[in-house]
Order: sequence, then structure tokens, then C-alpha cells
Amino acid sequence: MGSFSSGDDVQFSSVIISKRSICKTTGTIVIRLNGMKFNFSESDYLKNVLDKELEHNHCNVILDFESIDMIFSVQIGIIWSYCRKFRNLGGDLTLCNLNSSIAAVLERFGLSTVLKVYNSVDECIEFIKK
Repeated sequence: MGSFSSGDDVQFSSVIISKRSICKTTGTIVIRLNGMKFNFSESDYLKNVLDKELEHNHCNVILDFESIDMIFSVQIGIIWSYCRKFRNLGGDLTLCNLNSSIAAVLERFGLSTVLKVYNSVDECIEFIKK
């Protein structure tokens, strides 16, 4: 696994975001999502968190969906929108640990081929290193 800076871990009180870490070797931000459902009330909070990463010129961000069972179309739109913003900076917004129902939703929206999705944070880090 990538080496993460423990001093940079931030615990969030949000229902949707439980932890933010920085990979020492790549400078990648890892945001661990939390909660069973990623619903409408968390959309603005996620946008604010991603905007802060952009403000700090962090151009590689990983969203870890390990604890998320469901996602709605609004969040998919947000993820795609921010993916383009990060790519315009020369980075990327990658996703990992998606369950089969979330992967199916991405497939249905035609985003499974344009978003980079990996099985784990480590796989995302390896992609970013290349």
C-alpha cells in the first residue's frame, strides 16, 4: 500500500466523508466515503470538499466507496464534473471499491468507460504513478 502521511489524515464529522489522507509518494488525496447511501443531502458537502482540493492545487484525488452501497444520479453528475476539472489540471479523479450496484449505475450512464475505476486504493495509486 502507498505510504500515507498520518499527520495529514483528517477525520470528518460528515455523514458522507469519514477520512482524508495524503499519499506521501504521489501527493494523491484519498477521500474515504462513509455511510450506506450517498444521498442528495451530501451532494453540496462533497462539492465543497472537492472544491477545496482544487483550491489547494491537488490534482489527483481518489474517492473510496468501500462503505457506500448506493449512489444517485446527482452524485454521478458531480463526480463526472469534478473528474473533468481535475483532468484539466493534468490530474484525475479516480474511484475505487465500488460494489456491483454502483458499478452498474455507472455503466447505465455510460461512464464506466470514461471514469477510472479500480478495485482498491493501492490500484489507484499505481495508476497515478504511471
